[in-house]
Amino acid sequence: MSTRSRLAVFDVDGTLVRGDAYLHYLVYVWLRRPSRWPRGPALGWGVLLFATGIRGNTWLKEWFLRHVLSGLESAREARLTQAFLHDVVQCRLKGKGLATLRHHLAHGNRVVLLSAGMDIYLRSWGDALGVDDILCSVAERGVNGRITGRLVGANCRGAEKVRRLDEYLADFGDRGESPHITVYSDHHSDLPLLQRADVAVAVDPTPRLRALCRLHGFGIERWLDNDGGSSAESQSGRR
Repeated sequence: MSTRSRLAVFDVDGTLVRGDAYLHYLVYVWLRRPSRWPRGPALGWGVLLFATGIRGNTWLKEWFLRHVLSGLESAREARLTQAFLHDVVQCRLKGKGLATLRHHLAHGNRVVLLSAGMDIYLRSWGDALGVDDILCSVAERGVNGRITGRLVGANCRGAEKVRRLDEYLADFGDRGESPHITVYSDHHSDLPLLQRADVAVAVDPTPRLRALCRLHGFGIERWLDNDGGSSAESQSGRR
């Protein structure tokens, strides 16, 4: 007989933190690698190709990996990552998001970060938060441990998030468990992921996701309130 456990799945960018953590990480490291400053025009060219639809999100992610982070010595990478988490992520973290995550942990729920962001900083951050698992995009590393500028596997975005979650849930099935899933996300690209949940919560949703919430009955919460409080606009997130 299967048992019913609880799983809380958190998107990161725009949900737990304000803005795109990967972009902030790139800027943070690039400003501290003068040898990469001459590559600024190439970065701008990549953004232009993406904005005009000539290149896609995965290509742009690898383009920035290659031009900003590739070849970075591992010890220096670790120092920069810890400084980034302290200097940037802590300042951009939503207080209500952290409180919600800690609430799930305190009640014995399994907590997973599921993000299109990079393992480079998410694994260290997830360990510091005490979450159970991190599912995200993964940077390829050479035999010397340095980033090559390519991804390992697919970009963890859109439908890939659902595939990663289903793969993760297969382990529960092998143990005879059928977890109750709560998903928190801010972006309409995560609609398939939110539909996969028993409880779906749109956090500070994009306008498109807000409109979809009415159609699908997702809950809506604001985590950007200055006092760290939440405002639940709907609690009808159960399917």
